[in-house]
Amino acid sequence: MQLRHVIFAGLAAIAMQFDIPSMGQPAIANAAALTTEQVAAFQSKLEQAEASRELLGRRSVCLMEYLTAQQQLSAERERALGEAMYLQIELERQVAQSETAVKGYEELVQSESENVRARQAVFEKARRERDEQAKRVTICSGVLFFLPGICQAGDAAVKALGWMNDAEREYRIALPRLDNARTALEGVRNQLENNRRQLIAAQQSHAENQSAVKNL
Repeated sequence: MQLRHVIFAGLAAIAMQFDIPSMGQPAIANAAALTTEQVAAFQSKLEQAEASRELLGRRSVCLMEYLTAQQQLSAERERALGEAMYLQIELERQVAQSETAVKGYEELVQSESENVRARQAVFEKARRERDEQAKRVTICSGVLFFLPGICQAGDAAVKALGWMNDAEREYRIALPRLDNARTALEGVRNQLENNRRQLIAAQQSHAENQSAVKNL
């Protein structure tokens, strides 16, 4: 019995020396336990992991806020782009209308100018005829001094036709019509230039907003 105990004690000592757990026994305490350095390293890694998780959470929040802001900015840019496109189309329509109006008033001014020239020519002819008629009456009165009523009657008959007065009246009416046409032409020309300037600005705004939307 004593020999058996000695052999068992020797085997146990050998097992302990080579860090071999005994059969049917729990692991040796110093093999299962962590050293102070290992605990400190594990604690440091754990703290780093928690800090990284916290940092990741903050970055995720920042990223969501940034994406939300970008979405809002993109929506605003899209709205501005739509407004710029609509304004450009509207101004193109107004420019086309103004160009048509300018052409129409140019033709009106030309027509009124020709009418004034024609009325002026008729008026000048009527005025010369009136002056000649006055001379004829004077000559007639000098020759037929014994029948003065005949000359005045002839002059009255000529004036009764009224064509000289009509020529002057039509000429006087044609002048303001020409002035009005010229004023209207100047107005539509100014409107055309204004519409063209606005169209250029709208085209630039359209291009800028389109570029901004693409960049976003």
